[in-house]
Formats: sequence, C-alpha cells, structure tokens
Amino acid sequence: MMIESSFPGTDGKSIIHSYRMEMQGAPSAILQIVHGMSEYFLRYEGFADYLAGQGILVTGHDQAGHGSSAGPEDYGYFGAESGWLHLVEDVQRLREAVQAEYPGVPYFMLGHSMGSFIVREYLTRYGEGLSGAVITGTAGHNPLNRPGIPLVKLLRLRYGDRHRSSFVHTMAFGGNNRKIGSPANLYEWLSSDQKVSDSYVQDPQCGFVFTLAGFQDLFTLLDRVSRKDWAGKVPAGLPVLLASGLADPVGQYGKGPAEVYERLRQTGHDQVALRLYEDMRHEILNEKGQAAVYGDIRDFIRDVIGTDGSSGE
Repeated sequence: MMIESSFPGTDGKSIIHSYRMEMQGAPSAILQIVHGMSEYFLRYEGFADYLAGQGILVTGHDQAGHGSSAGPEDYGYFGAESGWLHLVEDVQRLREAVQAEYPGVPYFMLGHSMGSFIVREYLTRYGEGLSGAVITGTAGHNPLNRPGIPLVKLLRLRYGDRHRSSFVHTMAFGGNNRKIGSPANLYEWLSSDQKVSDSYVQDPQCGFVFTLAGFQDLFTLLDRVSRKDWAGKVPAGLPVLLASGLADPVGQYGKGPAEVYERLRQTGHDQVALRLYEDMRHEILNEKGQAAVYGDIRDFIRDVIGTDGSSGE
C-alpha cells in the first residue's frame, strides 16, 4: 500500500505529490525513484512492493508537469525558465524530508529515462552522502541533441512556451519503433510485453506531448550530462549500477549506457557496474524478464550495504 503526501515544489508554484511504500519493520535501505518522461510514480508500484518485501523502503514523487503534481493543461511544462533545475531540486527536497524521518539509513537514488538525466545531474550537485545510484534507460551523447536546443528556442518565440509541437516530438521519438516489425502502437519500444505498451497508450497520464519549454528542459538536461566534464563531477567512490535493455532505442541499443559506464571508469570511478539485458526494450522494470532486473537491483543495494538480506526473504 502506498502512503501519499505532498510538498511545495521548488518552483514556488507546484504542489508535488509524493509516495512511500508501506512496509513492516525498519528498512535496511531506502531507494528514491525518479520516474521518466510522460509517466508517473505509481507505474513503479509493483517494483516498490517487491523491494518492500526485501526490507528496502521505496519512495518517489510525481515530477512537476506529471501525474498528480499537475493538471492535464500543465503536463510536460516545468516553467518558463530553468525548469530542468527545479526538477533536480525537487528530488533533493524529497530526499531531505525522507532522511529526516530515517536518519542514518543507507540512501539510494534510481533514475529512469528522463529521470536518469535528472539523477545524473543530481549526482554532480548532491551526490555526496548517497550510498549508491541506479541509472536505467539512459542515453549517451546524441549529436542531434545540442542543435535541438536553439531550434526549440526559435519555436518558443514563434508559438509560445506552452505550445505542443508534434514536429519536435516526432524528431525526438519518431524512430523508436523502427526495429520492431509491424508495431501495434507507437510505444511498443517501451516493452516487449504488449500489455505494457497497450496500458501506456490507454493511460491519460502517459504519452502526452511535452510543451516546447518542457522539451528545452529535457534537451538541456541531456546536454549537461553529456558534457565531457560530467563524470568528473560525480563523487569518487560512489557505487553506480547502469542497467538497460539491448533492444532500447533510447540507449542506442546498449551503446549509450556503455558510453556512460566508460566515462565514469575513465574518471576513476571504480565502483561502477553495467548490466545490459538481452531482448529487453526501454522499460526494463516492465519487461517480461523483470524478475531478473528486480533481483539485480536488490543485490546491488545489498552488496553496497553489506547484507545478504536473509531477514527480508
């Protein structure tokens, strides 16, 4: 069962809805999840329930412009200026609140897809004190991303911050199904489980087109974590697990996460692991073989905190 709460967003306007999975006993660790683009936290409820059964408390929030933290008219909009920074700062605000309730409990961060860009930027600002980070569905350097920023700026001048451009959306995601024969919907690249993509398409809180301002924030985040100096700003010695599907177009079918892994290794980060899952697409936590992914993340957390988790079985 999820315990719901809320806190004021760092933009000074939003009310951010947060969640915590109810569990028995004191947690051995805490995992804060930062969800991806055009979705919401409760899509991770099954994973959170699994970890609660392993003694790991899961928390997270619907990001600004998503889920219960926004009305449909504000989906994909984070403000006219520096919305990307507010997304990062909201993560820290929730962490501070949770750690105040559970002082001394090892604290981990997981970011998926756009959430992975947020967490990667977050690590350069607030990574000290974290016990570890899990990065799923991330991307490497994309040469088309940086030119996309001035393009979106021009479109904002012409159409306004809140305009939703099918052109920009198609430019960013239109090719994601290209390796899937006869896809039944536009989002089959999310998972090989047809029920997952069908559910996503039918969910009014999923799949919405970002505003132009939102796309600029997305592209800015990816640009920042793709810079050559990014890895060197991540705290040395921080355990990091990079996990993605080899059939994930966002990660260029494994190349992106491998690139991020190599950049961290080259800057002296020696506690970094890479897991690439055969035949899995973008949402590895919603794949047919999700049990293996669940177990790998659990084991990563257990290895860091030095427990076999036998009490949580």
